[in-house]
Amino acid sequence: MIVRQGLVRKLRERFKFTQLELAHSAKVSLSTITAIERGHTPTLETLVAIANVLHVDYRDFLVPPHK
Repeated sequence: MIVRQGLVRKLRERFKFTQLELAHSAKVSLSTITAIERGHTPTLETLVAIANVLHVDYRDFLVPPHK
C-alpha cells in the first residue's frame, strides 16, 4: 500500500485542523499524524479513521497500481 504524499496534510489544512485536532478526532496519536505527513505509511485502520474525519474515501489516499 502506497499513500499519496502530502494529501493528508493538504486535506487537514483545508478543513482547518491542527495535527493535534486531527489526531484527537481520528483517535490516533499526534506522532502518528506527524509520521504520516512525513511519509510514513499508516495501517489501513489508521487511514480509514483519518479518511472518515476528513470526509473522504480512504482509497483517495492510495496511489493506484501501475498497469
